[in-house]
Amino acid sequence: MSKTNKLATFFLLAYTIVLLLCALLSESTYGGGDSWMHYQMARYAFKHPELFLDQWGKPLYTTLASLPSQFGFIGIKLFNIGCAILSAYFAFRMAKNQFEKYQWLAVVFVLSVPIYFVTLFTGLTESVFALCIMTAVFLFHIYRVQWACLVISFLPFIRSEGFLFLPLFAIVCIYYRRWLALPFLTIGFLVFTLIGYFFKGTWNWVFGTNVYLTKPTNYGHGPWYHFFEMHYATFGWAYSIFLIVAIVAFLFRFKKDFRNRELHIQVVLLFGGLVVYFTAHSYFWYKGIFGSAGLDRVMAGVGPCIGYSAFCGFQFIVQQKFMKYKMAKLILVAAVIWLFIMPRYVYAFPFKYTGFEQLEMDAIEFLKANKLENYPIYYQDPFFPTKLNKDPFDEKISLNLYQHGCKSYKPNSIIMWDSRLCPRESMLPISVVEMHEVELLQRFAAPDEYNLNDTMEVRIYLTK
Repeated sequence: MSKTNKLATFFLLAYTIVLLLCALLSESTYGGGDSWMHYQMARYAFKHPELFLDQWGKPLYTTLASLPSQFGFIGIKLFNIGCAILSAYFAFRMAKNQFEKYQWLAVVFVLSVPIYFVTLFTGLTESVFALCIMTAVFLFHIYRVQWACLVISFLPFIRSEGFLFLPLFAIVCIYYRRWLALPFLTIGFLVFTLIGYFFKGTWNWVFGTNVYLTKPTNYGHGPWYHFFEMHYATFGWAYSIFLIVAIVAFLFRFKKDFRNRELHIQVVLLFGGLVVYFTAHSYFWYKGIFGSAGLDRVMAGVGPCIGYSAFCGFQFIVQQKFMKYKMAKLILVAAVIWLFIMPRYVYAFPFKYTGFEQLEMDAIEFLKANKLENYPIYYQDPFFPTKLNKDPFDEKISLNLYQHGCKSYKPNSIIMWDSRLCPRESMLPISVVEMHEVELLQRFAAPDEYNLNDTMEVRIYLTK
């Protein structure tokens, strides 16, 4: 085994160990309710097959995550870690053919992207989305163009933004006259359209039931430069600097060797994917459309694109004449070390319960101590059915307050009312709950962790 392969293997194993420790030691997760919901949909999809075609949960993600999730939330975290390690491996394989030195550092660059690193301990879709991109790009790199187009055609069924990547692959195929590969870009859409027609009875279910197209967003909107402002939490300063260098490098290399195939892969498929994705989300948030909430975590979907593009910037610096000086080398080493520790600098690992989640856990412990955990529960925060190990899609044992609406509550049931989500998501202030025949069993309260002048609370009611 060559030195390069040994170093790449070492870092892949090192990151695997670090990621596993973070996953095993974390009490909570990143991404809040969405993280728990994706996990729940994957876990209970076999019991409720309609979840496999749920557009919010994303059909292909739910299908791929359904088996790992049977081992609990730790199963979904290990699944995401496996996706990340495989993405980093593909990045290394490409780097070996594209660069002469330090190819093993592609692993570090891909796995150290702060927002990408943090989502690996969640039930979110971004890591699988990123793996699909890297798999397709790698297949294109090794001249399996039709397979690359086939894989990327399924990307929209992991996250809706996947449609943005299809034109990029089409452009490269057209440039290289790979006409036979173009129809493969439609296969994912055709397969899921056919499946949806068989089970839902409509040809237009892909767009007709997409929650981001059919429902107005209520998250507001913000400035077009929002994600530029958030770069310290998504990219981090080190990546931002290397990406700026990468832009210079791409322009310089295009002028020197416009027809270079590997350069097209780097610029169009990876960096181009990052630019299109970043621009689209900036526009969505600016206009307040397609369910955009301006969340920084969406950038994790192109985490490997960020990492590999920054790695191209690093390689450009390495090739410059001034790198023969010791001071320049020391600065570069310091920058790489900065990359390595960046995720821990931006986010605290392992994840502990937030102050609000600790209140919710106190409420759950109260239920268990008083033998109430087997009662049917009404809830808004999916944290509750997850920690109580209840099927949230079985209305006999758990009911979502938002879906329940203003209907009467079943007698001898538990209402888990929380001050953070119930008033906002289910439009259920405490006054409305107490209009019904309910008994307050316990109240848990603490100063709000984000506003000490406010109070966060969780109340447990028994319906009569």
